[in-house]
Amino acid sequence: SPIAIPPVVIGFMAGAGGGAAQAIVMAPTSYLVTATTSNGGSVFDAAQDILSREGLRGIYRGAPAVAARQATNWASRQGFTELVRPRIHIAGAPGEIIAGTLGGVF
Repeated sequence: SPIAIPPVVIGFMAGAGGGAAQAIVMAPTSYLVTATTSNGGSVFDAAQDILSREGLRGIYRGAPAVAARQATNWASRQGFTELVRPRIHIAGAPGEIIAGTLGGVF
């Protein structure tokens, strides 16, 4: 028989996976914003410069830190949402909104 995994654990795991996957988009975006803010110019100029000097690996500098940040952020958000959801005794969308809001606060 399948292993029963509590919804709270699934929420933490799914949140961590989704948050880490966000690093695919967030790492280059954060790096380019920082490069543009520090050096001036456009985002496209910064991307072209970084790609020509360092290749695709350069554009993902800092990706592990972004993945760790996003994974912990989303794991706690999803996990706590699942933790409070059964304790919210309001049906439908209002209950879901309250559960999600409380999950985001914690």
